[in-house]
Amino acid sequence: MKLLYKSLFLALPIFSTVILSTVIHSKESIKRIEMKCYVSMIGGADLIHYIVLNSEEAAKNLKQSLPGQKILTTESNKKQQIYKVKECVSSSNKFANAIAKYLDKNTAR
Repeated sequence: MKLLYKSLFLALPIFSTVILSTVIHSKESIKRIEMKCYVSMIGGADLIHYIVLNSEEAAKNLKQSLPGQKILTTESNKKQQIYKVKECVSSSNKFANAIAKYLDKNTAR
């Protein structure tokens, strides 16, 4: 019985290290991609929508996947629906559209 306890006592740090390294590795492999999109809402309002994605594939398809989604805006306490996506860029990049640049500059983050 003592041998069993000793072996468990000695094996515990090894198992803990393996589990901890697996958790750390899995968190490192998740790449967070921050994007911003210049969108038109149903009703005519234009705004900048900020999004955090977990894959580059989702970032590539973002412009096609956003129309029809409902998001919270500062104009209402109810979710509003996106009508059209005019432009999406990485959050560190600048928009090409002048109106999008102006909205981005004046939008609180």
